[in-house]
Amino acid sequence: MGSHRVLLMLSDDIEQLHQEYYPQQSRLHSGDVVWQTTKDDGQRPNYGKKTESYRIQTVILPLIRDEDVERRIFFKKGDRNSNYRHREVRDIELMVRLLKSAKDKADYSVEQS
Repeated sequence: MGSHRVLLMLSDDIEQLHQEYYPQQSRLHSGDVVWQTTKDDGQRPNYGKKTESYRIQTVILPLIRDEDVERRIFFKKGDRNSNYRHREVRDIELMVRLLKSAKDKADYSVEQS
């Protein structure tokens, strides 16, 4: 365990794990969220397979954007319940954006491998 080469390999592994799970602040923007998810490696989920058996991938997702803030500030009420309908559409658009972003980033990291 005291070998210099083994210590270098361990330190490299620790540094790689740190970069994977704690991305640099320069990569993050205001409103981003760091999310850890199972990696899409083309396998279908099997019944009874534990989550720990899947590989983990860290992605940065755009949770809140400037246009989201603007839409909340400048939304003008129309009729009754229009705010509810507006919120539902906004939430669906947010989910679509997050899912597409996660898929794009998963494809990107598969290409990098």
